[in-house]
Amino acid sequence: MWRMKSTTIIPIVVSVNRLIAKSFNQHLKKLSLHSWIKGPIQKAVILETARIVRRFLSAALTTGCLSHGFPQPVVFYF
Repeated sequence: MWRMKSTTIIPIVVSVNRLIAKSFNQHLKKLSLHSWIKGPIQKAVILETARIVRRFLSAALTTGCLSHGFPQPVVFYF
C-alpha cells in the first residue's frame, strides 16, 4: 500500500510501578526520541492507573459491591 519493504515492531512497555525494560533506551533511540521522555511516559502510566483504580472503587461503592461483609476501603485521591 505504501510501498514499504519492511517494518519493525518496537515494544514500549511500562509497568504500573514505573518499571521499564533494560532495552528501553535502545528502543527510544530507534524512534529518535531522547531519554528525557521516560519521565513523562512513566508519569502518564501512574496517572492512568490511579484513574482506573478511582473509577473502580467509586463504582464499587455506589453499587454496594464492597458493603457485603467486607471492610470499607480507604479511598486515596491523587
